[in-house]
Amino acid sequence: MYDLKQAPGTWYSRINAYLENLGFERSLSESTLYIKEVDGQILVVSLYIDDLLIKGSNKELIDKFKEEMKVVFEMINLGRMTFFFGMQIF
Repeated sequence: MYDLKQAPGTWYSRINAYLENLGFERSLSESTLYIKEVDGQILVVSLYIDDLLIKGSNKELIDKFKEEMKVVFEMINLGRMTFFFGMQIF
């Protein structure tokens, strides 16, 4: 998709449809922020270009989400985030 002029729009449409199909709701104030609640547990996904930041209140929920994503998308797990937009995260 990277060679296509419409690639960013195509990517966002595809990932949006996939996340909504998994039960995520897109934030009304931030179109790249998705939230899902499962049995009182929260899973938050923030999309930045083709990177996903994943945060949740339950490690098993996060791991399950990653496995679901790997079935459809080619992914690399970069581990814990340490920097974001030049800011160090502790």
